[in-house]
Amino acid sequence: MKLTKHFALEEFTRSATADKLHICNLPSFNEIDNLVQLCEEVLEPLREQFQTPLVITSGYRSPLVNKLVGGVANSQHQKGEAADIRLPKSSHPSADGICHTDLEKARQWIDWLVQNVNFDQCILETANQKDYWLHLSCKSDLTQNRHQVIHLLPH
Repeated sequence: MKLTKHFALEEFTRSATADKLHICNLPSFNEIDNLVQLCEEVLEPLREQFQTPLVITSGYRSPLVNKLVGGVANSQHQKGEAADIRLPKSSHPSADGICHTDLEKARQWIDWLVQNVNFDQCILETANQKDYWLHLSCKSDLTQNRHQVIHLLPH
């Protein structure tokens, strides 16, 4: 099912945890409406601006899937209001021979989002200080968006 020009529902419901444990991870109609709004308000504009496909690494999560992956109890993923996206990789390998996240491009994406998009949260996250992702969210009531930019980086 297409949500918008460049995004399909399947991208947002994919879950290795749900697949492994045979858990249904399908959103309700209301949550699908929220995913459409997230795409229209945040993801499509970002994709169009930088002319690059966006890879959804975590989209909608049923309450059980959210709990199993360690998501916070009030996660916007459960409402269809949030998605984590992969950031672009550097074209130059680091000392370990691997191309990690291009943090300069990540900063450009974040700066552009701040100046041009009505979002709730933009969180730069990492597990290892080499590979980062963006958590992007948009509330169903657009007037409630907080425009928060947060950097959750390990010490």
